[in-house]
Amino acid sequence: MRPPRLMALAGLVLVAGPALTASITPVAQRNRNFEVGELQIARGGAVRFTNDDDFPHQIAIRGPSMRYESDLMAPHQLVDVQFADAGSFEVRCGVHPRMRMTIQVR
Repeated sequence: MRPPRLMALAGLVLVAGPALTASITPVAQRNRNFEVGELQIARGGAVRFTNDDDFPHQIAIRGPSMRYESDLMAPHQLVDVQFADAGSFEVRCGVHPRMRMTIQVR
């Protein structure tokens, strides 16, 4: 059995089991970049950030209704973050501040 994954909802960290019902959009962190600069998702959806580099990353999200910071992500680790509210959210890497993307939640 796999250990539970961490899930953030409006800045709170929750343990998520296999019954996660929201749609999950994958975003890789590769070569000190997010694979996309901007992403649109539906309210209630989640983004799965995967560290595809051989060094650590950290997810920091700021938006009108959410402030979230993940733990340091080891290579090949993933973090799921759910977006409960609509708005524009800035995402960056706490280790590599030039890594940035925007998530638009409708």
